[in-house]
Amino acid sequence: MSLLNLLTQSNIERWEMVIGIAGVCAMGGDKLLAVMGWDRISERTLHIIALLGGFWGISKLGRPTT
Repeated sequence: MSLLNLLTQSNIERWEMVIGIAGVCAMGGDKLLAVMGWDRISERTLHIIALLGGFWGISKLGRPTT
């Protein structure tokens, strides 16, 4: 199976959905960790998720300021 066969419209839409949900979960988890006073998810990890396509999920919740 070649890479071009994987780049179909439905596969791209599925990827965006999965990585977007991962972005929302990462930001939600980071907010929860901040409220509880525990160690936070690193900026590097959040940026990697955003670069992989999860930017819409991350932009919806934003980085906590605590």
